[in-house]
Amino acid sequence: MKEEWIAKVIGLLITILAISLGGPFWFDILSKVSKIRATGAIPEDTAKEDK
Repeated sequence: MKEEWIAKVIGLLITILAISLGGPFWFDILSKVSKIRATGAIPEDTAKEDK
């Protein structure tokens, strides 16, 4: 029972921290992640299909 209470408090603290960072921070992180996914060489199979 005590472990559940501690886990809930830790979860609430993490949630409060994430919310306090604000929307612009999270959208910036999201845009950086999407740029990382878009980098790299195009696989040969995909390059052939585009032609």
